[in-house]
Amino acid sequence: MIWPAWVDIVLGGLGLIWCLDTWGKLRTREPWHPQLVPSTTGLTIFSVALIVIGVLPWPGGYSSKASAQNAIDSIKANGPKAPVEDNS
Repeated sequence: MIWPAWVDIVLGGLGLIWCLDTWGKLRTREPWHPQLVPSTTGLTIFSVALIVIGVLPWPGGYSSKASAQNAIDSIKANGPKAPVEDNS
């Protein structure tokens, strides 16, 4: 992921709050812009997707330090030759 999961959850939640507010206003009056209903529908779907993506656990690493070290050693052995700086 590009950012932590809580960012997806917060952004999705804020978008969903805005959508629910807009849907509530649309129940009592006509849309004030012709593209309001399609754009609000799209934002509702996108917001729910953000929340789901943030909540689901995503495998993003190695199961152990040994398997991570094996991957590093494999890249060093089979990858292009370049100077290596170890900053650990």
